[in-house]
Amino acid sequence: MSFVVGKEKFRLVKGEVKTFTRSSDSGRPVVCAFCPECGTRIYHEGRWMDGVLNVKPGTFDDPSFLKPKVQVWTAKKQPWLELPASIRAFEGQPR
Repeated sequence: MSFVVGKEKFRLVKGEVKTFTRSSDSGRPVVCAFCPECGTRIYHEGRWMDGVLNVKPGTFDDPSFLKPKVQVWTAKKQPWLELPASIRAFEGQPR
């Protein structure tokens, strides 16, 4: 799960992150930021998505406000998972 937010609106409240870069399925670079103490992913930054971070909502103090708006990579979902038909879905990365 990711929460898309403008980079200028993101603020790390405590600590620092370490990063590594991996390739997306399309081959473009994605910077992955994580907590160096516990290894929890904090956010991903696709280099082609200027000014946007994909924040991992499990890191929020209170994620109860979150409501899914789109489903991506549904082709890779577990077979037992039932996706709500009311939410827009993409089998892969939307273009």
